[in-house]
Amino acid sequence: MKSSRAHAALRHWFAPARALVQWIYDSGCVICGRECMAALPICSICRRRLPLLGDPLCPVCNHFVPGRQPHRNCLGVEPWPSLLWFSGLFDDGYRPLIHALKYEHQQSIGEFFGRKTGRRLLKTFANCGHPPLIVPVPLHPSRERHRGYNQSAAIARGLARATGFPLAHDQLRRIRRTRDQTRLSPAQRIANVAKAFAVRHPGYFADRQVILVDDVLTTGATIKECTGILYADGAVEVQAMVIALARPIIKTAEKRGGSGDNSSALPQQPIGDAVGV
Repeated sequence: MKSSRAHAALRHWFAPARALVQWIYDSGCVICGRECMAALPICSICRRRLPLLGDPLCPVCNHFVPGRQPHRNCLGVEPWPSLLWFSGLFDDGYRPLIHALKYEHQQSIGEFFGRKTGRRLLKTFANCGHPPLIVPVPLHPSRERHRGYNQSAAIARGLARATGFPLAHDQLRRIRRTRDQTRLSPAQRIANVAKAFAVRHPGYFADRQVILVDDVLTTGATIKECTGILYADGAVEVQAMVIALARPIIKTAEKRGGSGDNSSALPQQPIGDAVGV
């Protein structure tokens, strides 16, 4: 037990040095391997080719929302976010990006997509009285110490930088260590994250809008559990932002929109070359 704690502590303290070495020497694109700038491991060609979806999704009916106003009939059905913002599909070029962000200390990927989504989000919240709170999905403290960082927090930092919205990075806590979700069934995922989260200071989210941030959404079990906690604490609206959406959800959206309803089409725009956006 002591040796594992010491190992985790060493990983935490040496993480900045490891990141610096990686920044200097590892300048290959995580998608194609071409040389690219060290500040962001995605080459200009892949940034142009990688699709960026323009409109958010309603996570209840799985239809895209071009007007960016939540569907009234879907609100309150279950504790889902009112809108789900994401950049692209997990299996359409985003898989290596998520892997590098999550397991290879490439936090700049998260910050990049946080900034990109932030520019799209600004119009949605242009007329709100109080700016929404940006809340990253937390890791359990032991897992964050082992990894050295929280990938969702990296995305949230980019989102906060682009929008100026306040970042509430420690107000939602993971109070129970959960299993890795990768190989769990949908039912197992729901059970795995049940009662795993709590608000640090009860009432903190009362009467506030919240943007909940995670790296990828598959079944939505984690996002839904966190959303329920935020609504129970008094949040008036929760929207969610992830980098990538896994295939099962998109397939449902394509089926439901297949009869002439172009609200479910995949609206795309190029990501572009600028790193600072």
